[in-house]
Amino acid sequence: MKSILMSIQPYYAYLEMKGIKTVEMRKTEPKDKEWSGKVKVYVSQNKKSFNRIPKEDREWFTQYVGKVAYEFVCDTVESIPVDSEAFAAISKPACLTIDELLEYCPGSDMYGWHITALKIYDKPRELGDFREQIARKKSYYASPYDVSSYRTISRYEPITRPPQSWQYVGEVEEFKPRL
Repeated sequence: MKSILMSIQPYYAYLEMKGIKTVEMRKTEPKDKEWSGKVKVYVSQNKKSFNRIPKEDREWFTQYVGKVAYEFVCDTVESIPVDSEAFAAISKPACLTIDELLEYCPGSDMYGWHITALKIYDKPRELGDFREQIARKKSYYASPYDVSSYRTISRYEPITRPPQSWQYVGEVEEFKPRL
């Protein structure tokens, strides 16, 4: 089963880890039927966002910056039209103002990813602990112009860069050979 690796700014990750923010807003929703509902969260290195964290918690939180800090189960992804009552109602659990929501996703629907079963890692994890599927087409026949002569080859490689928003991933343990 696939998980999702999501990037979040430090301040919002802090709010999620403290249980204050219970909905993560995104422009897209997961559609892969193999998605397990698990979301791993990478905390970005945005200094402006980090400085919004209360001073008394910054030293503790520093260990999570630039790492995969926690995971949660997303049991519901809610489509939220901009011109609906749900749009205004979602701002409080998402810890965003209506203006911030409109700035993030002007004029189109948004998706509220509901956070449940939050698990903060004792030791933050590295991006390399996760794998992404790399697919490419390779020809197995003489003619490179014959589309039917191509097959998709997939392999899994360590993640070296955080996603801009989110991506599907697998964990290292899933790809170890079984004896």
